[in-house]
Amino acid sequence: MLHHNFVFSKDPEKEFEYIYDRGEPAPDPTAYVCAPAISEPEVAPEGGEALYILVHTPYLREHHDWKKMLPEYREVILDKMESCAGTKGISDAIVHEASLTHEGINKRNRDMKG
Repeated sequence: MLHHNFVFSKDPEKEFEYIYDRGEPAPDPTAYVCAPAISEPEVAPEGGEALYILVHTPYLREHHDWKKMLPEYREVILDKMESCAGTKGISDAIVHEASLTHEGINKRNRDMKG
């Protein structure tokens, strides 16, 4: 991996159909992956990495409940990372994990205004 990486979907038209036409997360998403310890080793424990993975998803719809959707979609993303990003065993290697969904962004915005 490099500091900045992209892991692309096999079919971007199908990916965009899910995101823009159906308003649902794509089953084969494109992901931006930042591996900062490649060039800045002090950002992670020795021998580790501090991956940042950003996946394009549709805007928040009323029927979306990311508290329920995220665990399943997390597996889709990690499977993708293992299958084509050269990160075999990533699921077992995670020491600390945080995520930010649309709902979390909305909450942050409300808290900042409030």
